[in-house]
Amino acid sequence: MNLGTAMTLAALLAAPAGETRADAAPASTPAAATNAVTSPAPSLAPPMAPRRDHLSTWHGEQVSDPWFWLREKQDPAVRAYLEAENGYTAAQTAPIQPFADALYVEMLARWPSGSPPWPGPPTPPPSST
Repeated sequence: MNLGTAMTLAALLAAPAGETRADAAPASTPAAATNAVTSPAPSLAPPMAPRRDHLSTWHGEQVSDPWFWLREKQDPAVRAYLEAENGYTAAQTAPIQPFADALYVEMLARWPSGSPPWPGPPTPPPSST
């Protein structure tokens, strides 16, 4: 991370909700990243996973796990809950998405081959809509 990116990140983290700290960012910072925090995140209630009774026996002890049902990956209710969580996260982090995209592009540019050191092709940053 270069000094400009680090300063922009620090300015974004220090900005109160709803305030843009573009004046604190250096001129070398990408414009999209500089203006990433322009309004507070929408006030959505986070999704709450319903509790479902489930008892397991571990080492002779009865253990209650009300979220055991979330392990059932084929259950449509699990998928719906996870999609609700993903939607909530996307809505809450939307104001900083341009900065996240710019940071991702900068990190990819630092690898000699242009691709990250994990197997498979590089994943492009999500598009900001």
